[in-house]
Amino acid sequence: MIARLAILARAFVGAVALCAVVAAGTATAQPREPVAPPVDAKPSRWQSEVDRLDDAFRARLMNADDPRSNWIAGKLDHGDIESQVRLFAKARAAAPGNKLYLATLAIACMELTQPRLPECESVDRLADWATRDSDNGWPSLLLADRARQHRTPDAMLAHLQSAAAQPRFVDRKIGRERRERGGPDAAHPPCGRAAGRGGTSDRPVRGATPG
Repeated sequence: MIARLAILARAFVGAVALCAVVAAGTATAQPREPVAPPVDAKPSRWQSEVDRLDDAFRARLMNADDPRSNWIAGKLDHGDIESQVRLFAKARAAAPGNKLYLATLAIACMELTQPRLPECESVDRLADWATRDSDNGWPSLLLADRARQHRTPDAMLAHLQSAAAQPRFVDRKIGRERRERGGPDAAHPPCGRAAGRGGTSDRPVRGATPG
């Protein structure tokens, strides 16, 4: 247990340091020479049919109200964080036992918005994911990263210990198991993402459309 926790801690610290180096390198990079705009490709003869099918599919999702349709609509609506979170929250409420919906909502709520979206403010979605997906160490690692950003080392260590005790590390957002039994690859938090409620991030805060 102690050896496994040490591996997780080293990997976690290394990943955080890597994020900082990448961010610093991006900030100091010299601007590149402007690139000539690409030549417009000839439109496909099938483009109008593709657009029609896409519009029909989106219209069908908008009229549907089952959890799966709401989740798919939220995935397609990635350009509008307010609408996306609202749809994910509807899917989560309608199917509370579905861990994919639980995780997707938690990840979406990690996005900083001003003001905070009510679906994210009313419940700590990341802690909710960790509680309900209790044998998955991945949300505990995200909680540890949030504690690091909040400068609460005791909480960070507690979340790392919780992660070390779990048998699996599954990022349900992409449906892939990082590494069974918690090897170092499992402890890489996402770079550049806000870590939950009140977290800090190098990314700009996105403004939610006033209700």
